Amino acid sequence: MVELGMLLGGQPTSTRAQMQQVLELEIQLATITVPQDQRRDEEKIYHKMSISELQTLAPSMDWLEFLSFLLSPLELGDSEPVVVYGTEYLQQVSELINRTEPSILNNYLIWNLVQKTTSSLDQRFETAQEKLLETLYGTKKSCTPRWQTCISNTDDALGFALGSLFVKATFDRQSKEIAEGMISEIRAAFEETLENLVWMDEKTRLAAKEKADAIYDMIGFPDFILEPRELDDVYDGVSIVVHSTNLPSLELWSCSWPQ
Repeated sequence: MVELGMLLGGQPTSTRAQMQQVLELEIQLATITVPQDQRRDEEKIYHKMSISELQTLAPSMDWLEFLSFLLSPLELGDSEPVVVYGTEYLQQVSELINRTEPSILNNYLIWNLVQKTTSSLDQRFETAQEKLLETLYGTKKSCTPRWQTCISNTDDALGFALGSLFVKATFDRQSKEIAEGMISEIRAAFEETLENLVWMDEKTRLAAKEKADAIYDMIGFPDFILEPRELDDVYDGVSIVVHSTNLPSLELWSCSWPQ
């Protein structure tokens, strides 16, 4: 923890003291967390209340502002009903926030942000994170290699485009045609067998045939990813923005693909 803090520009002594405060806050949060076995009965933990009642229960944050931001452009009011599954926990967290110094809360938030974004930072942060994981779990745990992270993130955001490049480079279209032919023959054989089942009534036989005909084949890849115009339509409205933090942000305003 200290090493990660120092990478952000902190000095050894002050960083150690601040990370100790963050650790103590995390311990307090863990202490008030409701055990899993006490959260299994949903009827006991289900609490429906208005946003104003939630505000009274846990006043450390502005719930109306927070929920309005999350659910924008939906307009909310104090009387809007919400379901809370952890009233006791929220109440105790609110009390903990109110009695904790703002500087400690800020450090806690920054600490969690850095931990969750080490894969997007330089190698020094990943190395420090690996050391932390090894200390926490007692065994050496390596972070995901950078190239795998980059490919995974690209695949999550631009899967069809990346798949198009992969298919063009490695996939034999004839293999897909052969597989589709096999599936078609299997379906035809199934429907032929239906006609010879003496124990099945006509209504059930018809329903089984309709179900077989409705099966959607997903062999290899969808054909549209090899059609530039159709592939462009999928990403119509997508814009890639590079922020000053060097963390790329992909904004997907609309994304649809042919059926």
